[in-house]
Amino acid sequence: MSITAIPNKGLAFDLEEYERLMTSRNGPDFWYYENQRLLCSRLDPFLPRMEMQNDGLSVQASVIVDGEELLCNSEPINPDLSNVPAGEFEALHAALVSLVEDAKNPLADPNIRTLVDTLLIPLPAKAPELYRLYRDGHKNRLAVIWGLGKRDTNGELDMEAMVKITDFNLAIPEKIGKKGGKGWIGVLLGLAAVGLGAYFLFGSGGDNSGTNSAAAPGTATDQSAVGDTSATQAPAETQTAQQGSVPGQTSTPSAPTTPAGGATTPAAPTTPAGGATTPADATTPAGG
Repeated sequence: MSITAIPNKGLAFDLEEYERLMTSRNGPDFWYYENQRLLCSRLDPFLPRMEMQNDGLSVQASVIVDGEELLCNSEPINPDLSNVPAGEFEALHAALVSLVEDAKNPLADPNIRTLVDTLLIPLPAKAPELYRLYRDGHKNRLAVIWGLGKRDTNGELDMEAMVKITDFNLAIPEKIGKKGGKGWIGVLLGLAAVGLGAYFLFGSGGDNSGTNSAAAPGTATDQSAVGDTSATQAPAETQTAQQGSVPGQTSTPSAPTTPAGGATTPAAPTTPAGGATTPADATTPAGG
């Protein structure tokens, strides 16, 4: 078998089916200690540890968390990425972009620039078995088997199944990547924008059937009801905003006015939204 699960150790990849990639014609492979340290430190946790076996016929990939090897129980992704948890490919792409930007820094380690310029990684659609999903606690995480590539029917490296780090965004299907689509990040931002627009358009609550302006304390506002042109407006000193009122603010019935001579006159009725008239509280004349 080209891929063998080894309990508590990881996955072994047969190098008759996969070709080990080299940094240059006469250079070391990408799993050389220093190369592996530089790449894994910048692309953690997506790159597993790769270790050549003593027989030279296979390489073993492993992910060890809290002393437990997790990759041996992994499964390959679907070519269309339909089983990849949301955000995993976006996070991988962001880590690769960051690595490429680091390599552009004139002060960067020259070895980083060489690795970025020469490293090929598998195409998800062409080599989905090299993208592994493993369980870490309650989450499914993504690991990329790196530093090797599939062989074609002639035993040569299948370049159509590989892609440069700088072109990785072109290798991701449209629904997740950046090619020809917004990607999940763009979709989520778009949905958030729609929701925000709806919030401001329809309001966060309250009655929008009347005036849209809430009355400030002590400020007279137009009290006309929708569809009712005969609504009565209370005197200025007792006028209360009936529509668009501030949530949590209650109105207080106005005190009755007393004309000269001591007779008590009921306050003018208030008009709630909808045009129905509610009489003010009755008052009791002096003496009884």
